[in-house]
Amino acid sequence: MSFLFDHPLYKPTPELLLGWSDDQIEPVVEALRQAATFKNEEIRRSAASISRSLFCAHFVSGNGVHYPRGRGAYSVPTRYRSEGKYRTYYYVINAMAGLDEAGLARLYTGRYGGAGGQGRESVAVATRKLLDLLDGLVDPGEQRAGLGSVETIVLRDSKGLPLDYEDSSATEEMRADVREVNRLLRSQDIRLEGARRRVLPGRRIFNKFFDRGGRFYFFGESVQNLSLRERMNLRWHEGDKVHPVAELDFSALHITMALTKAGVRVPDGDPYEIEGFDRDDVKLAVNVLFNAANFGSASRAIAKDLGGRAVGTDLARNLVEAVREAHPDLEPFFGSDSGARFQRDDSDIAMEVMLQTYSRTGRCPFPIHDSFLAPVGDLEVLEDVMLSVGERWGLPLRVKRASVS
Repeated sequence: MSFLFDHPLYKPTPELLLGWSDDQIEPVVEALRQAATFKNEEIRRSAASISRSLFCAHFVSGNGVHYPRGRGAYSVPTRYRSEGKYRTYYYVINAMAGLDEAGLARLYTGRYGGAGGQGRESVAVATRKLLDLLDGLVDPGEQRAGLGSVETIVLRDSKGLPLDYEDSSATEEMRADVREVNRLLRSQDIRLEGARRRVLPGRRIFNKFFDRGGRFYFFGESVQNLSLRERMNLRWHEGDKVHPVAELDFSALHITMALTKAGVRVPDGDPYEIEGFDRDDVKLAVNVLFNAANFGSASRAIAKDLGGRAVGTDLARNLVEAVREAHPDLEPFFGSDSGARFQRDDSDIAMEVMLQTYSRTGRCPFPIHDSFLAPVGDLEVLEDVMLSVGERWGLPLRVKRASVS
């Protein structure tokens, strides 16, 4: 896998995950003893745990990890503490500084926030020096032996920090479903270029309230961090049998939800097709409008997202007007925070799809948010499940097979 040292934010960047046992980090501690200087032994051990994570992230995503530098991000409710004693503000910040100073990690402060690398969190990337140092000491496919009980129902505030909450029958039911999906996914053998992929626990992440968000994200590096091209090169192993994989995706999911809620018949064609505009730009504009506070902020956000292609605010405004003209029935959903609520629905649908597909095939598809990765032989069943679950939700959904252009 190529490694873009000069462009560390162009590839999917997983969240920093520690959770290594003392036995797993001990060889790394000894290697760091000769390669770097730290304030004390505990910071060195934290640096060893981080180094293992950076090494593994490189082999999963070809990139580094993102992590917070704000003190408040490390003061989390008890239910979320599962990664051991080395993930604290004091240990992580000082360990990162030591790795940076020794040339073992490259730090990009305040650069991460998803696609495009815009946001508040920082990125740490293993340098070639660290990769060479740990070569032969660390198996990138090894499971984290020190990861404690992971909270799988996560509630976050507007800044992305974890919120505590009172458990209810609803959260307990969701937790039981996630626990079952995790068990099923963990039992499966999926490989890239012959190397078995680690299957870390997944969790559903909600935003501010339990009616917003809720999508399933793996805890750390996973198939979700791979590009579509890399996912298509995965192989599903069952004993002596090796199956190629494919990915099925819900087509135009959120706009279909909105049109259905508006009581409007979903058109036969692609609702994101508007003459004179690129389909992907229209899809971006619709999804931004679902979440923007007003049309002005939507235009600014769209212009910012399209800026990498040297377009200006005029195109963004024209896109917004074209979408409003093409879909007047969606007006009540624009600027209404409906996008996050649509995510809650699509996350519930995804859980049903995974569990029902397993009940019919004995294999649980891997979720890539609102698409699913499965052996090619399961696609007919998977598509039938996706459509039937959509029908139960009253949604005339369509399914397409993802392909690499």
